[in-house]
Amino acid sequence: MRAMTMLLMALTLASCEDTRGGKFSYTESFMPTPPIGLQIFPQLLPVPTVSTAACALGQSFTIPFTLVIVSPSQFDLSMDRVTFHLIDGTNIGSPAVTFPRPGLDNMFGSTLVIGTSSFTFTPDFGCVVTQPQSIAADVVLIDRTGSSRILKARAELR
Repeated sequence: MRAMTMLLMALTLASCEDTRGGKFSYTESFMPTPPIGLQIFPQLLPVPTVSTAACALGQSFTIPFTLVIVSPSQFDLSMDRVTFHLIDGTNIGSPAVTFPRPGLDNMFGSTLVIGTSSFTFTPDFGCVVTQPQSIAADVVLIDRTGSSRILKARAELR
């Protein structure tokens, strides 16, 4: 029995020897997804002149600005929804204006983001009681597979 064990071990070791010296290589590359940028332009927005005629307790607030989206060229992205929030510093729910996909299509024709794309907005926040300090944007982008990405940006009001 002992001789049999020794024979099997010798055969096992002999079968593992390879005199060809071949090489095996396995390379897997990991490349992170390039970032997609969002900016409200200009970064310092002038506080708009407002009219108090339509509001009993506050002032009507409308401000024009441009959203600039920078996307790597290998992505086909479209804006699906854009929401703007006024930030007044009180941590109380601020007025928000949302533009859904059909509204964006009506405003811009195409919401396709290619390279650097600019979209001009003039959201009407209605009556605002407290003077806002900044404006925030939440932009939902959809790629050709239906996956979504949410981008956020903020600009100060002066």
